[in-house]
Formats: sequence, C-alpha cells, structure tokens
Amino acid sequence: MAPTRCAKIRSFGRHPFAALQRNGGVNQADLIPAALHYRQPKGLANVGVLPLVPGFDARLLDALIDNGLQALILECFGSGTGPSDNPAFLASLQRAQANGIVVVAITQCHEGGVELDVYEAGSRLRGVGVLSGGGMTREAAFGKLHALLGAGLDAAEVRRLVELDLCGELR
Repeated sequence: MAPTRCAKIRSFGRHPFAALQRNGGVNQADLIPAALHYRQPKGLANVGVLPLVPGFDARLLDALIDNGLQALILECFGSGTGPSDNPAFLASLQRAQANGIVVVAITQCHEGGVELDVYEAGSRLRGVGVLSGGGMTREAAFGKLHALLGAGLDAAEVRRLVELDLCGELR
C-alpha cells in the first residue's frame, strides 16, 4: 500500500489498514526543497488534529491555538465545510493565521477530498487562511506537516508546499 493513501480503518480483526481512494492533483516532486531531503536533520513539530462536529465550540480551537501549535489539521465535513456560520470559529481561525499556525482542511470521509471553493462554507474557511488538504488522509497530512515544519521551513513556505502534490499525497 502506498503510505500516502493508506489509513487504519479497523480497530480489531484482520486487515486493519486499507488504501483509500482519493482524488487530487499532479505530482510536483521537482519542487521539493533541499531541506526536505532525507539526509537533512529534522526537528520535532507540534501538529494538532481537530475533527469538526455539529455544535462545535470555538473555545476548543482557542485552547489549541494558545498551546504552541505550529500546524492544525481540521477534519471537515464532506468536501471542506464546517461551522463557518459561527463568527467565533472564524475569528479563532483568523487568530491562528495571525499567530503563524498553518491550518489545513481535510475531509472526514473515506473517499473524495477537500475543495474549499465549492460551497460558501468552504470559501469562508479559505477566506480566513485555511488551506486545502485536497485528498490527503489524516495520516498523510500529519506526516507532511511534520516533515515541512521539522525541516525548519518558515510558515510561508510550509503554506505554499502544503497545497502542492509532492509525492502523491494529494491524490
């Protein structure tokens, strides 16, 4: 199984891992910075994962922002929607952006991906600086953010590279 397409889907029994079907972009591996080469030293990164649910309280997001996060993976509904009609939630996401936290939206669904510009709710997320994780699984997004931040890349470069398909992770 390709590591960028695989996820643990069962907590017990045989075959707990499966390759997920996703859609995404074109591989752009020629754009990988030298700092990401496997022989370069890497540091630890502080990456959080937050599944969104109906009735989500923005205070939970604020607590994460205030605890030294470098990046946050938002597990959105469907193709990249969430509680974007909640002003407190959007304000918290803007504060994350202002604090240099890279916020990436992925889907909670096992198939498909995130397209933030399809629905108004996703467009609102894009408007406050949330990036599209395309077809990345939680595992791929987590690994990619750790690799980019652990290589010492600044937030602007991390934001640029998150939405580029470097090794098939967005597909």
